[in-house]
Amino acid sequence: MSLHYSGGIPTTKVKEKLMDTQIVVVFCLCDDMLKALHHYEDKQCRMTDAEVMTTAIVAMLYFKGNFRLASQYMCEHGYIPNMLSRSRFNRVCTQRLSGEVSLE
Repeated sequence: MSLHYSGGIPTTKVKEKLMDTQIVVVFCLCDDMLKALHHYEDKQCRMTDAEVMTTAIVAMLYFKGNFRLASQYMCEHGYIPNMLSRSRFNRVCTQRLSGEVSLE
């Protein structure tokens, strides 16, 4: 499917395809960055740090900072099938993204 459209306002399908592409790019960039930094992740985690970062970025880009809506969207559309509960996601975000987790 092409992202080109003939003038005017882009259709919903084009917007969804563009959003899909951007979400995948954001995830790949986050994942590659963490790998380049030799970031260690606990194998027991239900969500990777790249998934947490991606959800936070998607919340900022598309949902005006609303993590609940972003988490729901990411889970419903199959981007992150093991999405954490809202409370757990907030705790993980605070812990992982605040620098408490060291980059080894």
